[in-house]
Amino acid sequence: MVTEDLAKFMAGAALKNSIAAHGWTPRGPVLMTCDTNAVLPHGVAQQKA
Repeated sequence: MVTEDLAKFMAGAALKNSIAAHGWTPRGPVLMTCDTNAVLPHGVAQQKA
């Protein structure tokens, strides 16, 4: 993504959509990591479901 904020937003949206597509219920906090050392920052979101 172009900015770190946009990368975090897209990672969170993908996580939410993935959990919903499987019919699961999210549990606990969302763990977010973002790599800004690359040319384009990218984020990874994790959450138990």
